[in-house]
Amino acid sequence: MTDFVPTLTVYLNANTEGDFKNLADINNFLNWIDKRSLTDKKKQRIIDYVNQNRDAFDALWQIVLGIMFVKDDIINQMETQSTDVESYLGNEKGGEGYVIASPKGDIKLVPRKRFSKINRAAHNRSSDLNEKNNAFKDFNGDSITMKINECDVEPTIRWLESITELSLIDNNNTIQKINNSNFLDLNLNKNDVPLKELLKNLSIWLLKSDLKPKEYIKANNSKIHFKSPIKGDEGNGFVQVNFNFE
Repeated sequence: MTDFVPTLTVYLNANTEGDFKNLADINNFLNWIDKRSLTDKKKQRIIDYVNQNRDAFDALWQIVLGIMFVKDDIINQMETQSTDVESYLGNEKGGEGYVIASPKGDIKLVPRKRFSKINRAAHNRSSDLNEKNNAFKDFNGDSITMKINECDVEPTIRWLESITELSLIDNNNTIQKINNSNFLDLNLNKNDVPLKELLKNLSIWLLKSDLKPKEYIKANNSKIHFKSPIKGDEGNGFVQVNFNFE
């Protein structure tokens, strides 16, 4: 279960939609796992592991929820103080959070519910503009991939280079050209990089990770769409990578 922690991170992010009301519900987690794009073998391993550690699983999320409650209370107390400058997220009063200096490292306090709500709304507006080009959607027709932050573009491309064994950043694929925020567009010379070879390398990585290639790859004769974990970590969400063969 070496990747169990990233799985919990993805689960936590998935629960922002419901304001974390069912976060500690073990049946909610198991139902979520069942709908994930994982092999049956991996799903069963996770289900067995959680069932064998039900008390610890419940305690984990009670601690998480307790920390979130205390954190939000601290943020609320700080935001009710009288100041000369006020911050807003969209039209809603309040900022992205606070950073507290500590000898052991800075501590960032973020109002997760409020920030995630506004971030989802912005993402949905962006997704509406790119609906026709989106290859990965859930059962409701909503985008599974997300807008990628500029600072995450190069680390994600470098990770893709490590699993494809390709040089993806060169004179023809600069960071500026690759990133259009909603997708990562990579242009490849079909004479230098066979489409089938790239499909094989991507599929090998997915199978080694107990993931189903059909859930992560959409392809035709001139293009491969890949649902890529941002910076190689599912906990960061997914971005659609378009490999264009010219």
